[in-house]
Amino acid sequence: MNNTTVLIKDLRQETGAGILDCKQALQAHNGNYEQAAAFLRQKNLQKVVKKAERQTAEGLIIIKANEDTVCLVELDCETDFVALTPDFKMFTHHLADLALTDGALTTVEKLETAVSPVTPNQTIQNAIRTLIGKLGENIKLGNVAQYRATEVTVVHGYVHAGAVSGYGPDEGRLGVLVELGLEDKTAVSNEICQAIAHELALHIAFAAPKYVSIADIPADVLAQEQERLWSEVAAENKPDAIKEKMVAGRLNKFYGQHCLLAQPFLKDDSLTVAEWLARQSKVVGTAVSVTGFVRSEIAA
Repeated sequence: MNNTTVLIKDLRQETGAGILDCKQALQAHNGNYEQAAAFLRQKNLQKVVKKAERQTAEGLIIIKANEDTVCLVELDCETDFVALTPDFKMFTHHLADLALTDGALTTVEKLETAVSPVTPNQTIQNAIRTLIGKLGENIKLGNVAQYRATEVTVVHGYVHAGAVSGYGPDEGRLGVLVELGLEDKTAVSNEICQAIAHELALHIAFAAPKYVSIADIPADVLAQEQERLWSEVAAENKPDAIKEKMVAGRLNKFYGQHCLLAQPFLKDDSLTVAEWLARQSKVVGTAVSVTGFVRSEIAA
């Protein structure tokens, strides 16, 4: 393998450009690798800018876990064809591995500025730009989340592929992370805790709550919903006391739609999730609560 061939190979790996583009860049810069690489990166950036406004309705969600940590990474693209390519999958796996091993990488912004494990001279953000140039689609980091178990918490992850084939066991289109709090973690086995967390993850995947409890609804969101409900009953020819009951009833319906603990439990809709958790707490002999969850979905 001659020197030019080696340089072309290295340029392709670093920039994601095609063989012909790499060859022409080297020729245009008299074989200077650094100048050719800079030229190709600039050319790729121009392509990225052009694609930046294109909708990313497809993608891949990966959930990974070790003994005490579970993480979720969502990488978005334009088509399911690209989402299932080896290059796209491998890159997303690298991101998930990185997030799993570094407890500081808990947001999209933090992961984007981290150093790529594959190309140490690039940030993740620049590595995504390289991937855009290689695969020809707009690609965005959609979500990053991570939970670490403590002396009083248990963490669990669930990923679902849906009807689309071609996904591995930790890959899919919908992912859920759950964090449970236990009053006495020593009173119950990890296996039982994981089983409870898994049931909740299945429920969250199906019911799509936005908040754990009513107390977690932001004040402005709640005020806006109350204002909307009052505007609905304003024209009703009924006493104010009746209108108040109507608003209260509709607000309870809103809670049941958006708050996990207020929702009817997926596998027994005669119970709310809060009531189901109370029963589980009695069975295991210690109080079990939901301290957090994350739900991420590729919804084309």
